[in-house]
Amino acid sequence: MFNVVSWNVCGLGNPVKRQKVLSHLSRLNSHIACIQETHCNEVEALKLKRQWVGQVVFSPANNRKGGVAILFHKSLNVQIVSTECDADGRWVIANIVIQNKHISVFNIYGPVKPDPDFWNCVKIKLMNLNNTNVIVSGDFNQWLDPFSDRNSKFKFNPDKTHKAFLSAIASRPL
Repeated sequence: MFNVVSWNVCGLGNPVKRQKVLSHLSRLNSHIACIQETHCNEVEALKLKRQWVGQVVFSPANNRKGGVAILFHKSLNVQIVSTECDADGRWVIANIVIQNKHISVFNIYGPVKPDPDFWNCVKIKLMNLNNTNVIVSGDFNQWLDPFSDRNSKFKFNPDKTHKAFLSAIASRPL
């Protein structure tokens, strides 16, 4: 059994904030932490790797926007088999082995603006994962059920992006 945490951190460029976030994840006993909106480029992502007590897989931010990472705590004893990420820092996939179980971890930071092509790409990635054990986490910037979203101030009008998002999520039993 292990704990998985997903968190939109809204930037980790500040070293004090980065340390506070990592300390909080440790206090939560996070074995796998999927973080979004790191705003970290390659250099800053390496700082994150050095400070975390375990392994880190990341997709760096593009122009200080986006950026996602998956942090594996050293106590988990994880073997990273392969990784894949997009060029825009919107998603990262880690194919791992924990206690002889093959697992795919897919961390996503969905676009705020309508972008059905993004979700169609995610759908293809999900469908092509070879593992039966899949963890999908992230900040999707979409609703699964807009009518249960109490913070919504908008009249719901399902557009192509929302339909593509729902299709991506439904493409695999999760």
